[in-house]
Amino acid sequence: MTLFQTGVLLFSAAALALPLAAKPDAEWTAEQSRKYEQHFLQPENPLGFPEYLQTVTVQYASAEAAEKAKLTFPGLPEEQEIAFSTRWDDVNNRHLKMAELLRRHGMKGTFFLTRPGNRNYYRNIGEKLLGNGCAIGSHTISHPSLPNLIPNEAFRQMMLIRPELESNLNTCVVAFVLPGCALGSRLEKQTAFTVGQTIQRCGYLANPEFWSNNESRYALQPGTCFATFLFDADDKNPSMERFEKGLKRQLDRIRKNPANPHITFGLHTWQDDRGFEVLDRIFTKYGHNPRWWYCTENEYAAYRYQILHGKVVSAERKGDTVVYTIRRISPHHLGSEIPLSLKFSEIPRAVRTSVPLSPVRRGLYKLPHDPDRRIPREIEWIKNSANLPLNAAIFDSKKYPGLSAGLFWDSSAGQLRGFLQNRSRVPLKLIDKTLYFPMQWKTPIRSMKSWEILPGKRDAFLFAPPAGDRNPDPNFAEGTHLYVLQCDFLMDGKPVRIYATTEVKQPFRPIPCSRDTALFLGPVPPEQLTPEHLARFSTPGRKLEHLGTGSTEQWRKQAFKPEHKCYIVSPFGTDKTWMTDAYALFRDNRGDVLIVLEFESPEENAACRLFCNPAKIRETWLNGKKLPKTVNELPLRARKGRNRLLVVRKPVRWSQEPLELAVAREDPFRQMKCLQPDF
Repeated sequence: MTLFQTGVLLFSAAALALPLAAKPDAEWTAEQSRKYEQHFLQPENPLGFPEYLQTVTVQYASAEAAEKAKLTFPGLPEEQEIAFSTRWDDVNNRHLKMAELLRRHGMKGTFFLTRPGNRNYYRNIGEKLLGNGCAIGSHTISHPSLPNLIPNEAFRQMMLIRPELESNLNTCVVAFVLPGCALGSRLEKQTAFTVGQTIQRCGYLANPEFWSNNESRYALQPGTCFATFLFDADDKNPSMERFEKGLKRQLDRIRKNPANPHITFGLHTWQDDRGFEVLDRIFTKYGHNPRWWYCTENEYAAYRYQILHGKVVSAERKGDTVVYTIRRISPHHLGSEIPLSLKFSEIPRAVRTSVPLSPVRRGLYKLPHDPDRRIPREIEWIKNSANLPLNAAIFDSKKYPGLSAGLFWDSSAGQLRGFLQNRSRVPLKLIDKTLYFPMQWKTPIRSMKSWEILPGKRDAFLFAPPAGDRNPDPNFAEGTHLYVLQCDFLMDGKPVRIYATTEVKQPFRPIPCSRDTALFLGPVPPEQLTPEHLARFSTPGRKLEHLGTGSTEQWRKQAFKPEHKCYIVSPFGTDKTWMTDAYALFRDNRGDVLIVLEFESPEENAACRLFCNPAKIRETWLNGKKLPKTVNELPLRARKGRNRLLVVRKPVRWSQEPLELAVAREDPFRQMKCLQPDF
């Protein structure tokens, strides 16, 4: 198998940490030394997120009670029974109406956005979604089907939307959903594994889809990519009956699998006014349940990651008092500052950190993060889309005057160069730098830390990935290579995040594959096609004649899609006449499309296979003869020299729907040599 083999390295603290900055020589107070040591804790959590130590002092009724007392973390905040969230996809003005409806009923939503066509959407809709207590999630830049994309383009689509959303809305994005819920491929068994690894490579913690086994499906470590039990009530015509049926099914699943106590409702805000009235009745009945935790995906992922990977490292007892030391995950990678619930087996008289804590109820408390461990309130994105050298004057921050950051890939030296410069009047402290690498490199994420950057100073770095880290598979060299630097630090005591990105475009080299050579005709009504037509069109060596003079009755090259995998064909055109005529048929779900693929065999009667999705194909012809019922990996016998395959694709509603199609011996990535037919 040629894609993302199982030997890839996951993001772990031990594997990915770069050399850390040395401790400054200046005299420090005890508090400064404590913060320094905590900042450079070697992470123990599986994703290598920064950790720190927090102490909680608890006084009990007696020394005996203190001796018996145990501290645990409830599975959900305040020992709630289930976590209930809602998911809403795409860019849609009705999101705001949904957010307001959810807020009235004590619920929350995560809105998974693509890049909006109108940037005013961020201000007019996005900021108001956050104002209603909701969260923003990622849904790629332009909503492509990820299984169709070459690895670097899938990473670019999934990763670049993070700084886009975060910098426009000043919020952390840690949840992601798949465009069209598309994950599988008929041709390639590694697709789910590859997409799942890319989700984690981009720093996402939550992926609420229609399955509840993310880690096993994606081959990730347990507790690193949170799933849910997702259901809907019909996006356009919701009903109480469908909602309750779906809810019961998911509650039953949680009873059988209490390790994942998470239910998510929703998908699209396609409802009309009547549909919203139905949802209002549903939410009236099921909102404000005191035993349910109504949360966003950010909150769920942040809380669950903390309880699964945080721990009590010591409990020092002295008389009726116990001092607990808790090892905890810093929130800026988690996307939420949600407090950690503490459950004491013996009822405390008093609980305090730096300040006293009040009980939620007997024996149950909420522990907030330390004041210097917070998520950023304002986020900057500094782009280097043309991969210019770092001496260019385009790297100044607009949101933080006096700060600059940049990233540059030096192709000649094979080095990634970056910097964070401070020309402000205050020092930058507790700097965490996270580097996200494109799919060409096996190691997805690397981290570096610095203690401070004084005014007038520049923190520069250079990193050369080791030669053995480069993936030898040529599929990982294609496309645009995106490098991302995420800097989190304190500036004048306030949490700040700056992204710096650079994109290195690789030259496109056409290869003799179906993606680059296939021709198409259509859409045309099926009655225009006769067996004689199909036999003639599938005869090798014959020039492809047109069916008529109409724009959809002529053979043409398919759309140029170098970001697609080599076995993806895109049978649609780009000229306006064809688009106008074709879309009228597509809208009515009418019109077959003919696709011709010509390939060369070095020998007579060569054994090969047709790789395809048979559900999308009406019939297939090879060398003038109709083939038996189409199935994936249909055995073929090729003649020596040129062979011509004709595929009749069924009508589709989405005019630009691609098709998986390849003729190969064993692997659709290594196709028989394809040639462009004469037309």
